[in-house]
Amino acid sequence: MVRATYIPRTPHRLLVARLKQMRQEHGLTPADLAAQSKINPTQLSRLESLTRPPVASQVLALCHFYKLDERTTAELMALAEPVRGDHDGWSRFDLETMTARYLTFESDSKGVLTYQSMLIPGLLQEESYATAVVNSLRSYLSDEQITETVASRMERRRNLLPPRSLKFHAIIDEAVLLRRLGGKQGMRRQLEHLLEATQLPNVIVQILPISSGPHPGLNGSFSIFTFGQDLLGDFAYVEDQIGQTFEDRDDIVALCKSNFSALATLAATPNESTTMIEQRLSWLESDGTEG
Repeated sequence: MVRATYIPRTPHRLLVARLKQMRQEHGLTPADLAAQSKINPTQLSRLESLTRPPVASQVLALCHFYKLDERTTAELMALAEPVRGDHDGWSRFDLETMTARYLTFESDSKGVLTYQSMLIPGLLQEESYATAVVNSLRSYLSDEQITETVASRMERRRNLLPPRSLKFHAIIDEAVLLRRLGGKQGMRRQLEHLLEATQLPNVIVQILPISSGPHPGLNGSFSIFTFGQDLLGDFAYVEDQIGQTFEDRDDIVALCKSNFSALATLAATPNESTTMIEQRLSWLESDGTEG
């Protein structure tokens, strides 16, 4: 059964950010606003935390409370509407909530920075490789859920193509190229697909050589979503043995960005990285072992 968990989209996040800004500019706490606006405190809490979709009547009531002009009211009411579009389609896949949240942020973001120490980034995975990854990391899922998770990974690759052309910068540990997933032929197709992705003008792929020594990525893989909105902070994402975490605290996002910048300096250039991938592909094609 497809999950119906609400995942905030960028228009809703922007709406709440603007409403919070207005509340703070008026010097009001959430409790003050509830008392003065006559809106139920629980409803206001749900709105500001975005645990549920915005309720249009509540947004309109706040517009009236702040005495906003017609144009501003119309803008906020438009942001409160249900979000539709090509990238609102993850609900048709039977996905884990955190996976759906990741894909939603990826689809709404202006750019993604990712460092991967163990795997090819999901956005750059070929089908047989993705199947091997999901079977390994999500073995507790049903066969149908595994199939749908892989299908969603294939669908999300459209983010890199026009008209969206998501800006994507991936730093991949060299060891990932050596780790054979999906069999020899599957890995060959994966490396070919990775090479094709490096030709896209909006994609940067850098390989971090094993010879780099100690580096900021030793703590593990992470991603950063950027949204290009003054009121919307960027998000950092980390996945480990005990779960998936999204974090928008400024200090944590800044640390991740600093670490990513350091890794980009240590990594091979995009052209050098392409050569490293080609060399690994050539070795794999000449390797006589099966699998």
